[in-house]
Amino acid sequence: MLNEAVKRVLKESMWDLATCAGNEPNVVPVAFKDVTEDGRLVVGDVFLGVRYRRRSRSDI
Repeated sequence: MLNEAVKRVLKESMWDLATCAGNEPNVVPVAFKDVTEDGRLVVGDVFLGVRYRRRSRSDI
């Protein structure tokens, strides 16, 4: 369970979300996010799919 100080930091600051595909790391800023009452992290996927599609086209 996340304490209130951790929830506040997560809600008030921008996140950096890191992924790795094909041994290539990628980090994207995440502005649309929240922490639910039960401590779950919620991320709004606005541009992540766009980046994936662009990457897929460039690999062809």
